[in-house]
Amino acid sequence: LPFPKAPAEWLTEAERLAARYPGAFVERKAAGFVVHYRLAPAAEGPMTEALARLVGAAADRFRLVPGRKALEVRPIGADKGHAVRLLMARGPFRGRQPIFIGDERTDEDGIAAAEALGGVGLFVPAVFGCPEAVRNWLARLLDLGNATPLPWPERMEACRPTDDLAGERAEP
Repeated sequence: LPFPKAPAEWLTEAERLAARYPGAFVERKAAGFVVHYRLAPAAEGPMTEALARLVGAAADRFRLVPGRKALEVRPIGADKGHAVRLLMARGPFRGRQPIFIGDERTDEDGIAAAEALGGVGLFVPAVFGCPEAVRNWLARLLDLGNATPLPWPERMEACRPTDDLAGERAEP
């Protein structure tokens, strides 16, 4: 399904506002964009207000999705859940159970889609504690090969704070 593109004037407004805050930047996406403000926390309020106003005028077609120190403007339906459903309907994935691992709010649609398709959705902070625990679990799965049932992930208590998870970018 083709998705509508965010209006060019929205992108222009986001770039203009991000330019006021050193460290903030706009990441262009196929049909929308993400404003990252990790290095410019003062941009959060003004950026949230401006983008909410723009997206609110087209709430039937677009969503404003808060992420970790970021705000994403995207068309409704253009999310990781849609991508999971597309993949699972194709070739080698058809009839299988998906496993989706995510670490932030923008992953919630993918987690829900995996679960709706009879698979598993795993939210890193709640299930694993940190990315290191995800890597350890995946390594165990590789070691086990085709063994079933798969071992459930184990939470690591001695993890870095979830603020350090991989989805966050420090610079453009």
